[in-house]
Amino acid sequence: MKISSQSLLLAALSCGYGVNAETQKYCTEDDPNVCFSIAVPSSSANSGSGNIYFQISAPTTYQWVALGTGSRMTGSNIFLVYQDGSGNLTVSPRLGTQYAEPRLDTSSTAAKLTLLAGSGVQDGKMIANIRCANCETWSGGSMSLTSSANWISAWKRGSSLSTKAKDASISKHDNTDRFQLDMSTASISSDSNPFLRDSTAGSGSGSGTGTGTGTGTGTGSGSGSNTGSGFTQEEGSLTSTTVLVAHGIIMALVMAILYPLGSLLMPLLGNWKVHAAWQTMSFILMWVGFGIGVKCALDREALFKQTHTIMGTVVVCLMFIQPILGFAHHRHFVAHQSRGMVSYVHIWYGRALLVLGVVNGGLGLQLSDERDSLKIAYSVVAAIVFFLYFAAKLWSTFQKKQRGVPKQVNSPRSRSSVDHPRRPYQEGKRRDAAASGAKGCQSVMHDWSSAGILKTSQLNDLHLSWPCTSSSTAASPPPLPSVNPVNCAPHKHLKMLASVARASGARKAVASVSRLAQTQMRTFIAPTVTRRADFVQELYLKELKAYKPAPIKDSDAAGHVSTFNLPKTPKSPEETDLASSLKEYESMAVEVEGQAAAGAGQPAAVVEDWLVEEEEDDAHHGH
Repeated sequence: MKISSQSLLLAALSCGYGVNAETQKYCTEDDPNVCFSIAVPSSSANSGSGNIYFQISAPTTYQWVALGTGSRMTGSNIFLVYQDGSGNLTVSPRLGTQYAEPRLDTSSTAAKLTLLAGSGVQDGKMIANIRCANCETWSGGSMSLTSSANWISAWKRGSSLSTKAKDASISKHDNTDRFQLDMSTASISSDSNPFLRDSTAGSGSGSGTGTGTGTGTGTGSGSGSNTGSGFTQEEGSLTSTTVLVAHGIIMALVMAILYPLGSLLMPLLGNWKVHAAWQTMSFILMWVGFGIGVKCALDREALFKQTHTIMGTVVVCLMFIQPILGFAHHRHFVAHQSRGMVSYVHIWYGRALLVLGVVNGGLGLQLSDERDSLKIAYSVVAAIVFFLYFAAKLWSTFQKKQRGVPKQVNSPRSRSSVDHPRRPYQEGKRRDAAASGAKGCQSVMHDWSSAGILKTSQLNDLHLSWPCTSSSTAASPPPLPSVNPVNCAPHKHLKMLASVARASGARKAVASVSRLAQTQMRTFIAPTVTRRADFVQELYLKELKAYKPAPIKDSDAAGHVSTFNLPKTPKSPEETDLASSLKEYESMAVEVEGQAAAGAGQPAAVVEDWLVEEEEDDAHHGH
């Protein structure tokens, strides 16, 4: 079959057009000087495997540039390019592991890279023309050569690494980018280097090993449009390193410094308002840092896929309960003036979350592969803060023992009857209550004495055993650390007070003390009136419950009850005497009024008739 020269010319032109026009080029928006070009031979696209070609271009002021396959760094197949110090480039195949420095991939599935002709340092640029023989699959995933594929990139500005070592250590990137490419739009007909403008130009040719290193010199350059039609930049690109650093700084500051210092404000200052304000500020700042961390994790598709993100979410969500426990602890302390079960839950629950938060901060530094100096600094600061925290707690406990604070008891009534100067801000209230209690004690004893309940000797004994001041004025009461209306009870004369309470005048004394027991106390939200324990009533009830009557004996009545003796029988009158008495009565003369005077010859006395009306004197009225 004869082929005309015109047909051969058309075929050559079409082939040349395909090589140059179908290579897709992409330059990052953040730095247009960083560009990537990709080409897929038609033979590789038809078979689903084979060679693909890509070019990496960046200024020589960059320390390194990397291109990778995949949607995120974890598990990505990365192609790292940096200068070797002799005018050529080094290509290193690496595998992304979490969000740390990618390590050299030496496995059987490592990318087989070859540095082609046209690569090197030219006109202030690093240009790497690379052929990959097995980039469609790797240990972390796979990529289609005929449909859309995900790509990521990163770069770092700085001085040249100047090394040919493929496992050279690199610093963290300055910025990242990710995009998608429809691989069908990057198809070329020839399985050869598509980035040489003129294969005859230049005197050198690329060479390299199967593991991806090589050097080359020449005058070739890449071709293709600056904005390939098959590229699509993904929305919501990876958050910058600055945002990730902000997350780390905020969370480390909250968990390792702010929360522990806020807890120290109670034993150091004794002001619950300052403590609550400080911890509220830390609580809000914690949620801000958590939100930034969630954004970073979502952009990198690492949320709930790493220990750091899982533990951090759990700790922050559990911390939401801590303010509720703190409020409950405050209400309990105001009502009982002592700690309760909710108080210890609030304290130890917060301490456990702080320890977990600090440990999770270390996991975050490890995940981001920060330098060792930063990890050591974080550990030292956390250790110092926690040492200060426990030292302050021990100092506070020692101070309480020095002041002679009595130990807490389990009974609520017993707790209410014992003075607990646990916080400095309560000293003023306690002293006012002490002065009021001293006056109350004197008033009660005065009422008992006035009512006749106590004798003078008993009142003197009660003065000695009752821990109240003898002053009756409230102008300037002396500071009595143990005086309080709720603990103003005689401990040595319980039996005497029990007998006093059973007396007829005990009601007046109980009423007097009951009026003192009603105090207005300030709570967290609004003032409410609470009733303190009435010590006289409690003492009275206690004595009644403990009273056991002694058994009655026959000898108990001796000396208290007189012996009953029958009275003497009266003598009955004799009958003879009765007869003589009657005879004597009959012989007695009867005396009649006026009869004795008539018998003596004297005129009888005129008996005035009171019923006769007196005659009126008419002559007298005539005048």
